[in-house]
Formats: sequence, structure tokens, C-alpha cells
Amino acid sequence: MGIYQNICYKVEDLLVKAIAKKLDPAEVKAKVNNYRIEKERARIQRKEARVPRTTNNA
Repeated sequence: MGIYQNICYKVEDLLVKAIAKKLDPAEVKAKVNNYRIEKERARIQRKEARVPRTTNNA
């Protein structure tokens, strides 16, 4: 997933850069990084909250 994620982030960065031309680049970059961190935390929490599949609860 590392390569796919890197490619997605690069494309996302290009789109954000094109859309936010008139805004402060440092501020936009900080917001994007914050968004990515929050999404990663949510993904990890969902993964940890999931009940492992066994024959008893299948």
C-alpha cells in the first residue's frame, strides 16, 4: 500500500496546489497534513475496533 499511497498523495498535492494558488502554501500544506493524520487515526481506530473473525462468531 505504500507505493499506492505515495502516488495518491502526490496527485492530491498537485490538485491542492492548483486549487489553492492564492492561499498561503505553508498553511495549505499544514491543513492537508492534519487532514491526512486524522484520516489515518480514524482508519487505525476502526481497525482496532473490529472484532476478529473466528469460527464462533462467524
